[in-house]
Amino acid sequence: MRKFLKSLFIILVITILIMVLTGCTNNTRIEELEKNIIKLQEELSEKDKIILELQFKDTMTEQSLDTEENIDDTTNNDEELIKETINKYIEAVETQNFFKQKEYVAKYALDLVNLKEEEYKKSSYSKSRNVDKQEPRVEKIENNKAEGFMSFSEHLVANDNSEYDLITEGKVLLEKIKGTWKIVDYTRKNYLISEMLYLFENVGVDKNNVNVTIDRALFSLYDKYIVLKISLTNNSDKLFWVDVYNSKIIGADKIQNKCVYADSNMSSEIIQDATIIGVLQYDWSNPSTGNFKFYTGDFIDKDGYTIFKDIMVEIDLNYAIRY
Repeated sequence: MRKFLKSLFIILVITILIMVLTGCTNNTRIEELEKNIIKLQEELSEKDKIILELQFKDTMTEQSLDTEENIDDTTNNDEELIKETINKYIEAVETQNFFKQKEYVAKYALDLVNLKEEEYKKSSYSKSRNVDKQEPRVEKIENNKAEGFMSFSEHLVANDNSEYDLITEGKVLLEKIKGTWKIVDYTRKNYLISEMLYLFENVGVDKNNVNVTIDRALFSLYDKYIVLKISLTNNSDKLFWVDVYNSKIIGADKIQNKCVYADSNMSSEIIQDATIIGVLQYDWSNPSTGNFKFYTGDFIDKDGYTIFKDIMVEIDLNYAIRY
């Protein structure tokens, strides 16, 4: 169209020149032709604008389509990377390769891996295991955060040849950290790790030249227990033991829960200027996680006499490390 109009314009100019050359000097006719030329120029200019606008719209449409394709490609690529992260983490769980597990986790999930590694070093509670897993799903991706579904079952044979299963199934949360997708939280025994595992820094009391610190609390509402990792430091000039089997936990329901397990560290003597670190397990009668009071049990000298009674530590979960 544009070329046609330009050709028409050229023909018109040639016609005017021929008319002038052949003696057509009628001023009225010339003025009329000039007006026609101006009109045609205006029409050409308008057509040029329309053509430019159409070309601009075509360019923007192509760019928009390219952008949408890039977004789709990025999303699809992230979905595959997220699934790969989840599958590789499960594979590392099956082989109890804690080094590899740590490659695929961060935050709360990393805290749990560190806990499990600590337990594994103290005792190998199973002599064989295999894992059945479902293909993970990605529910949504928003910027550097993602949510999906993860499910795997660990089939274990204990040292006494008893068999049991550990099932992990439910929501899994991931974050892209330094360009790599990491699992940061997931459902364990019907609850997210972040709802059950609490780490503390410098939460404790000093009394009678003894420092008592709560380092970690792991709730298991599914099994109705709570496990504490504690530190006891003897700043006195005496050697003593702590009667941890008479230690207690009291939650919001005011019910006194007894100690059902203490590792060997907690039954050791504490010499002067020394610290013992160990794990204690208690029944947990409360229907949910919450603040609690911990009573150490009495402190006893080498002759079996009580030096002083329980030290109480009040634990507020709001002081736990949150990411």
